[in-house]
Amino acid sequence: MGLTITVNKFDSFDIGYFGFMKFRLKLAETYNKRLGELYRRWAFGWLDYTKEEPLTDIEFEEMKEIGGDLLIFLTHKDTEGIFLPSESRKIYLQIRDLKMDYEISEKYHGQGAFNILERLKSMFCHSWKHRRRVIFS
Repeated sequence: MGLTITVNKFDSFDIGYFGFMKFRLKLAETYNKRLGELYRRWAFGWLDYTKEEPLTDIEFEEMKEIGGDLLIFLTHKDTEGIFLPSESRKIYLQIRDLKMDYEISEKYHGQGAFNILERLKSMFCHSWKHRRRVIFS
């Protein structure tokens, strides 16, 4: 069970929920070290079994300020939903210059290895320029 990310008539790939969460944590850290720290606590601080402290209101505002439009992606529900072309543009502009070595290496549903950030850059750019939605299912 996992997540399928699709831009109709362009590209689609599958990723497990755990792998996707690890990717988003790494993306936040790559974007800004402090954002990575805050995002980790935002994502896991509400769980009783983690050592992460929940964010304070001030820290949440700091996370929003640092993350800006990238938070559209980082805080999006990871089980279903869409990104409109206008949101895809905002996300793409935040990630287009980032470099990150994070590959999907296992053969998840018969896929070969690929760099998830580069694939998402391509998908968000295509969504924005060709007026197509990015779909999570």
